[in-house]
Amino acid sequence: MPLRYLSGGEEIAVDVSPELAVNESTAHLNSILLGLGVAQTYDFMARPHLQSGALVEVLADWKPESVPLYLLHPAIRSQSLKLRCFSDWVASLFQPD
Repeated sequence: MPLRYLSGGEEIAVDVSPELAVNESTAHLNSILLGLGVAQTYDFMARPHLQSGALVEVLADWKPESVPLYLLHPAIRSQSLKLRCFSDWVASLFQPD
């Protein structure tokens, strides 16, 4: 599966043959930080490491297509304070800059 990137209405597809595959975000980020190769990851995870200089962004003008994120919970009349606080916190993490 190629990685697809968009910039100004143009799309490129980069074919990759990964040497390492993980299915857990912390392992993914740690493999990037250890210098095991070039990777595509979520901005909210990479941001502190980009700011510290531990990571360097490449293809800065090219971004992958946005992926929607949904927070689902049972429909109830009165939402608990814990659920409301959690929902607000998650929403704040994923707000666009």
